[in-house]
Amino acid sequence: MTPADAAHFLGVGLSTLWRYARTDPTFPTPARPSTRKTLFPRRDLVAWAESKREASQ
Repeated sequence: MTPADAAHFLGVGLSTLWRYARTDPTFPTPARPSTRKTLFPRRDLVAWAESKREASQ
């Protein structure tokens, strides 16, 4: 999913999404299928969000 879609899915802004990618080692690494396109794997984002949800309980 695109960065904008990923941010919407997680309920955060784009700057927060990129901050997670930069500073959180558990955050999914984006794929770069071309020099102008960055994509986040949906299943990795779902797994990351679930792990954060479980850790907060």
